[in-house]
Amino acid sequence: MYYKNMEIKDQFQITFTSQEYDLIQEVFSFAYSMDFEEHHDEQIFNSAWDKISNAEHQIKFEESK
Repeated sequence: MYYKNMEIKDQFQITFTSQEYDLIQEVFSFAYSMDFEEHHDEQIFNSAWDKISNAEHQIKFEESK
């Protein structure tokens, strides 16, 4: 049931490989160096960068075939 005063919040969960994670960190560093956050919401940019920088790192071991 939907109520008028309800606030909808959504979340996403993404899993990166080490190489993909390195790339996204490089993209954020490049965007920062180009003053990207000055042209967009600085708080959202910083929040997203903090989440990338502090991402939970899990290492999984799988048997080779």
